[in-house]
Amino acid sequence: MNIPDIHLQIVHIDGPRKGEIDEFCQPVVTIGRSPTADVRFPAELRFVSRNHAEIKREGNRFLLLNHSPNGCTVNGQPADSTYLKQGDVITFADGGPKVSFLYTVTTGAAQPAPRPPSPPPPPPRSSPPPPQTKRPAAPGPAAGTAGPFTLQYGTSIKSLEQASVRLGADAGNDFIINHDRVFGTHAEVFYHTNQVFLRDLTESGQTLLNGSVLHSPTPLQSNDVITFAEGGPSLKYLGTGRFVEVIE
Repeated sequence: MNIPDIHLQIVHIDGPRKGEIDEFCQPVVTIGRSPTADVRFPAELRFVSRNHAEIKREGNRFLLLNHSPNGCTVNGQPADSTYLKQGDVITFADGGPKVSFLYTVTTGAAQPAPRPPSPPPPPPRSSPPPPQTKRPAAPGPAAGTAGPFTLQYGTSIKSLEQASVRLGADAGNDFIINHDRVFGTHAEVFYHTNQVFLRDLTESGQTLLNGSVLHSPTPLQSNDVITFAEGGPSLKYLGTGRFVEVIE
């Protein structure tokens, strides 16, 4: 029987460390200004205590414990002892730095899936195949598949259980990115054959993957960077459906 490994990501979304990510796998993560803290804030940030809080693993759950008179909040609510959920936003002291709490569960037998050389072929059709001069149909979200997605941009964090997520500036998208370079409906991420794919929806090559224009749906690997138009905002893919803003 494989014992699951749980890796934490503390994503700094506001404060002096905005854009940075701390990763841990130990059972207790300490937070504060102390030089020995795992999540360490600058010494001049006086409203954060030296030993402000800790996150303690209890089986497959994580307990946030506040140790500071300046307090903590989780999703805007005061929290002295609270079990955390995927995507929760923690604030240390009133008006203090904010982080998002993310985690990944893996087993010892799991191996990262290699990137295939090309998108998987579409399912067989009963009708005759298209002429050779036409591009084969691109993969889309697998029917009946619902996977976890967690997305963070600015102070907005959203966790979803569905086959695909559309991203763009318009209110009708599953995840909204407010930026003047982002199209109304800009891109889509979706599950197909147990992998997460990225698709451009602008029809004008305005979605970039690792700096190159995305021409067809492409499977994502950890640390891939998606950019919404040249000079636009970027998201980094952390694996297992998790995306965080890239801060320059």
